[in-house]
Amino acid sequence: EGSYTGAIADRNGILGDLNDDVLFLDEIGDLDRGSQRMLIRAIEEKKYSQFGSEKVQESDFRLVSATNRPLRELEGGDLDRDFFDRISVLRITMPALRDIPEDLDWIWAKMLTDVAARAGVDRVDLMNAEEKRIVDRLRNEELPGNYRDMMRVASHLLLFLPSADARFGSRKKAIDAALDEGLSFVAESVQDIPRELAVRYASGDSLKSFLSGDGINVKEALASYRIYLGTEIGNHVKKKEIREKSGIGYETMNKWRKGEA
Repeated sequence: EGSYTGAIADRNGILGDLNDDVLFLDEIGDLDRGSQRMLIRAIEEKKYSQFGSEKVQESDFRLVSATNRPLRELEGGDLDRDFFDRISVLRITMPALRDIPEDLDWIWAKMLTDVAARAGVDRVDLMNAEEKRIVDRLRNEELPGNYRDMMRVASHLLLFLPSADARFGSRKKAIDAALDEGLSFVAESVQDIPRELAVRYASGDSLKSFLSGDGINVKEALASYRIYLGTEIGNHVKKKEIREKSGIGYETMNKWRKGEA
């Protein structure tokens, strides 16, 4: 038996199992400092010791890491500088879908095929005009969730089209419903931001039409602005400079960004 209760068999551990293979660490910015320091030796010397053992073992693995946070925020911030230097030898930037509208045609086609394969159903056949209408709609959305937003549309399309006539009355209505349902999360999280209110404030226009109609939900408006400001500050200002450049601390900025304030 091993050193720990219930340890009745030898285990190689993750690094042992990944010898001559690839270790993928997603959301690398969330890795705690202790784990970062332990990984430095494994990355640089290809050596490590398991918990509870003094035996040095080797693992010749390749490391691939990913993050959706700006590198300038991670460098010298949440990531130890030595660790950051070792994992950022080769950097590949994946553009957001909204930044590559010219590629949405083939990305959408592949997404629909992949989602159908994953669900174990046949890929639906779309006419050229239908494909164009879907892609045009996607191009006009902000798609903050990137591929997840497109995946939701594809999933709803595969669900709705087989019963289009019976359930919706036509293929066109079924496709519209799939787009609306698939992108409803986007609308709730991004498009409900009262942008018109912000535009009127910036131009000094009256809010009479708002106040004489449905009114203004001030709490929701302020919460939306905090999310926007927190996200922009976090994306474009180094962690140590946040208070100097914005007048709020890092913790406050993080709460704003997460919609917790």
